[in-house]
Order: sequence, then C-alpha cells, then structure tokens
Amino acid sequence: MSTAEVAECIGSCEGVEDVNVYGVQVPRHDGRAGCAAVVLGSLPFDGALEKRLERLATKAQKELPRYAIPIFVRVAKQLAKTGTNKVQKHELVKQGVDPGKVMEESGDELFWLKDGRYVKFGREEYGRVSQGEVKL
Repeated sequence: MSTAEVAECIGSCEGVEDVNVYGVQVPRHDGRAGCAAVVLGSLPFDGALEKRLERLATKAQKELPRYAIPIFVRVAKQLAKTGTNKVQKHELVKQGVDPGKVMEESGDELFWLKDGRYVKFGREEYGRVSQGEVKL
C-alpha cells in the first residue's frame, strides 16, 4: 500500500484539512515507521482534538491493513508547500518524531498509536523508545 493511499484514507476523515504520509527513522528500530502529518480544521471546544484523533484511529484501523496504519500522527498548524502545491516533506522527515525538534522548530504536536488510540508522544515516550524499552 502506498503512502498516497494511506493519505487518501486519513484525508477523508472528518476534520482533516490536509495530510501528508511519510516514513520516519526511529532510534533502535529497523526501517521506517509510518507518520501522518495532518492539519485539522478549527477545534470548536476543549476535547475536540482527542475526539478527532479517536475518529482518525478508528478509521485507519478499520480501513487500512495493519502494516499501513501510521504509528505516529503529527498535528500541524500548516504544511509547507512548494510552488506546485506539493508538501515539502524533507523537513518533516528530518525532524522525525523527536518531540524536542518537532515542538521547538514548528510548534506541532506528536501522538502515537497506543492501545488502539492516538495519545500524546512527548520527551518521556521518545526516551523510552530511544532506549529500546518500547517495541513499535
């Protein structure tokens, strides 16, 4: 399954305005892990982000093969585009899922799929993954 097909599924989820799917390197893990950078429409009330992420996780798990479900979701304010309106992936890939880089350089938030739900992925979780304490 291609990243474009995964992006199509994620992008059709209610409240997702823009999406880009790409692979990221994760310390102590072979290959790349799937990450979806999403821009969400305005969040009308407290708790709306969690509800949207819950719907996104449900849709991805229902419609995508297990190997294609993004392990990480990056909630972005916007996705930088080229002159031909393509997402500039290189910066997203370079920052990976290191919360320090992602938050400091862009202010975006990271979440990861844990027990069937996308939950906050911060420095503590990144440290556990980097030490090999968590298997993806």
